[in-house]
Amino acid sequence: MGIDLTLLPVDFDSRRIPERDDLPPSKPWAHSFTRLRVPRAQGSWDEIEALATPIDVPFSSTEMDYRAAIDGGEPRAEDCYGKPLTWAPAGEVVEVLSRAQIDQGVQADERMDAIVAYLRALPPGNLVVLYWQ
Repeated sequence: MGIDLTLLPVDFDSRRIPERDDLPPSKPWAHSFTRLRVPRAQGSWDEIEALATPIDVPFSSTEMDYRAAIDGGEPRAEDCYGKPLTWAPAGEVVEVLSRAQIDQGVQADERMDAIVAYLRALPPGNLVVLYWQ
């Protein structure tokens, strides 16, 4: 866990695609094109981290690809602290953030309103990678 949290909603998860008899089985992997930088609401970080489970498939994101290109290396499956990336269901993360809006008074932050609306629009089981920085 870190000071700031960026959510990377999984836009593609190969495990959701049914296998076809006319194609070889695909290797499981997931990717995110979306980056949602959560306004500081550290009072909810422990609760969000408690939802997290290890990522069990190869994962990439446009954000991590971009950072790797700047650093001249390969995308890493870890946060900037060297800890493995984790993910949690969008429906559970949005409930924690919604409570943070009320309990911590961050409802005035329009970015948090937009993030909550985005996460509510996702299927509740859609996974969201937790990228701590």
